[in-house]
Amino acid sequence: MFLVVALQAEAQPLITHFGLRCEPPTGMFRIYRSDAMALVISGVGKSLSAAATGYLCGCSHGWRNAPWINVGVAGHRDADVGELIVANKIIDQSTAHSWYPPQLVSSVVNSTLITVDEPEEIYREGAAYDMEAAGFFPSATRCSSSELVQSIKVISDNPHQSIASVNARLIEELITKNLSKIEQFINRLSELSIEVKVLPASGSLPESWANRWSFSVTQGHRLRRLLQRWRALIDDGETLDSVLVACKDGAAVLTALEARLSAEKPTYGRSSLAGPRVSTKPEVHS
Repeated sequence: MFLVVALQAEAQPLITHFGLRCEPPTGMFRIYRSDAMALVISGVGKSLSAAATGYLCGCSHGWRNAPWINVGVAGHRDADVGELIVANKIIDQSTAHSWYPPQLVSSVVNSTLITVDEPEEIYREGAAYDMEAAGFFPSATRCSSSELVQSIKVISDNPHQSIASVNARLIEELITKNLSKIEQFINRLSELSIEVKVLPASGSLPESWANRWSFSVTQGHRLRRLLQRWRALIDDGETLDSVLVACKDGAAVLTALEARLSAEKPTYGRSSLAGPRVSTKPEVHS
């Protein structure tokens, strides 16, 4: 589990709650760790958030397909101070680029999150406003599956309580009050990350291939179905190796399996075992 936060005040309740220890300073950013979690303090702004995310990823070898969460505070036009939201759409205000983090955890309210270059005081849109998510998200999705990359924010200001009233003490209080919900979100995302790593029980890839590729949660569901069909339709003499030898990533594995299975014509007595056709549309499960 990786956490990326902008401010020490946002980080401190998390450091205390999860028992994280500060690493000796050796680089650009301060990192705190436990056996199961690492947290980096980026500083304010999307560029620093992107840089800190990449730095933490580079310092953390072997944590494949781990969840990445950007935790912090944000303003909002409509939400109450103290409310917890998760971004289902992230917009970079200065470039108009947008991203859509897949939402597989239903316990937190969704909101659009607009990343701004300067603190927002007008709240023109019915959305949350921060200064980091548009840097964090594209950087973190280079390190893990997009389903496992999320921005979760506690509302610190709105038209009724201006950003001028926000200080380190208030930020710590707001994060502390939401620690239980944040931990529940972290735990659920951790469960989903295990789903990404574990190959289907109903079929398996050779260990050498499993170590080579990773699959998103959605891809994992498709892989299960395809391996079930493989066992039902393909003669034992043909190995997965022969079909997947040229595949470079998880998406290519799915494409190759679907192509091979589509070419197979079920014979009498085996067609009933094939099960339903596999949809090429992504399956999203919460």
